[in-house]
Amino acid sequence: MKAHLLPIALLCLTATACDKVKELAGQARATTEEKVQQVSAQATGKPAPQTTPPVDPKLQALVDQTPEGVVFRKDLPFPSHLEITNIEKITYRNALTFRSSELGRESQRMEGTLSSESTIKRNGGEAIITLGKKILTKPNPEKPEEPFTEVIQDGKAGKSLRLTLHATTWLPDAGADFHGRVWAEEVKGHTSEILIDSGAIPRTLWFSKKRLKIGDAVPLSASHLPVLFDSQGKGNVTLTLQSIEAVNGHPCGVFSVTGDYSCKNSQHVDGSRSDTEMTIQSGKVWLSVLHPLILKKELEVIITLTQSSNGGLSSRTQGGMALSLERIWKAE
Repeated sequence: MKAHLLPIALLCLTATACDKVKELAGQARATTEEKVQQVSAQATGKPAPQTTPPVDPKLQALVDQTPEGVVFRKDLPFPSHLEITNIEKITYRNALTFRSSELGRESQRMEGTLSSESTIKRNGGEAIITLGKKILTKPNPEKPEEPFTEVIQDGKAGKSLRLTLHATTWLPDAGADFHGRVWAEEVKGHTSEILIDSGAIPRTLWFSKKRLKIGDAVPLSASHLPVLFDSQGKGNVTLTLQSIEAVNGHPCGVFSVTGDYSCKNSQHVDGSRSDTEMTIQSGKVWLSVLHPLILKKELEVIITLTQSSNGGLSSRTQGGMALSLERIWKAE
């Protein structure tokens, strides 16, 4: 379907569990039905119907969708009690990393997948961020079914940082631990940015009330980029609505995405910072139709990524990468 460019207005926002047995039973029933469909398709020679993840009925009731399209809502109260798990992965595709140290400069060809995990528990005006391990998985030419794994050493792994809301500002609690004090100092002044990027508070910019149909394209540039990226970023990106489907029961609009993006001194949840220049060759993003919230990303990019920690140059990586985010977002 031909994309229709929509000059939509993007407006600033102000910051504002199923039974396990039933869940397992539902999963088993869905799997059985899918197998029956596949067997039937083989017998009749017709393609099996495509299956989509189910939407939570309570959340489906909040979706504003008509034959004229869907509204990406921002009028519903954003939950203030949340449990969030963010799983991020970088798969290197012919990428090269340059590092500087006291011994000089070295380069290394990167391969495999680097995965990291963080969790956030928010209770009203308090948010606790916990960092998991970073694991690099590399292919094993001799035993492809047994890839090599390496845990990246990081003193913050397993550590937690408490943020407390004072008026409109989230302040970090340094705590008594050395790594905690360093982490708190690194994120000072950037806590709202981190919480937005982690899904704990709503994004500051979202779609207008105009309904979007499948095939509609939304160009993002300049001040509109915070729908997807850091508020200080630059570039031109186009979103095209492909479908409506669920991520862990949460209804989302699935957009294809292409374009160019760059950002200087972007702050990350672990306290590190980076400069990014990338071309998004292809990809998809899953955006909630209920809240200003990103729930999933899959991007194929050509990128130059300069990462730093404590104000010093750490590394620069150039080449192709697959970037992904899977967010498990539970409102209590």
